Amino acid sequence: MASSTNIPPEIIEIILLKLSSVKSVLRFKTVCKSWNTIISDPVFVRNHLENSPNNLFLSKQRPRIEGGYPLFKLEGRKFHAADAVPIPSTTNSNSIPYETVLCECNGVLLLGSSRFDYSEKHVLWNPSTRREIYFECPYAYSRTCTQNRGICYDRLTDDIKVVWITDKHYAIYSCKNNSWSEKKLGIEYRGFFEGIFVDGATYWVLRDDKYTIQIVYFDPRTDELKGLQKPEQLNSDCDLTISVACLRENMCLYSVSGE
Repeated sequence: MASSTNIPPEIIEIILLKLSSVKSVLRFKTVCKSWNTIISDPVFVRNHLENSPNNLFLSKQRPRIEGGYPLFKLEGRKFHAADAVPIPSTTNSNSIPYETVLCECNGVLLLGSSRFDYSEKHVLWNPSTRREIYFECPYAYSRTCTQNRGICYDRLTDDIKVVWITDKHYAIYSCKNNSWSEKKLGIEYRGFFEGIFVDGATYWVLRDDKYTIQIVYFDPRTDELKGLQKPEQLNSDCDLTISVACLRENMCLYSVSGE
């Protein structure tokens, strides 16, 4: 029988993509460095999600405390209700649940609790593996100030980073190092939107101090917020509420009009 070292990496990747269980795939990361590299690649993660036969979707609507987050299964182009996923809770005696989805990246959710100030206690949660990371923001951000959050995966360091954008600062939490850092903003941004992770960066559509629409993204390689050239349609006279989404691995801008 041939050893894994004699099997081309392309064949190994095809075999790993056939595994439907996320837990099984993650266990194979410990086999060797090459397998860990394959499984950690965002392209592999995306392909595994797309090829998963389960096709399970988690509803972002606030769940019932006793019922958990509702799951839906896609079958024949129709959604059907599936079993719910229990809500992560704190480990203290109060067991306060985190029932608010703030943002998402590669299947990892940032959750907050309506019983806390959203700038304080949070949990990063993977519903597929049930793994949780609890943390608190050490910076005293006011509840009334602008807060825009996002999650970004740093492929180079294999690190998940949580980004907080406030009026005049932005903070970065590194899961790998379990550490925080804070930087000043050159422009004061306004808005309350979640960031969208697309092709290695996390994007927001915000407005500056002149109420002009700006597309801002977080670069995990430098831990810096940068501006992106925006479409001509988003000029200074645009008064629409613009949202951002990920559509087939592309950033999509849209506006919902009541007309």
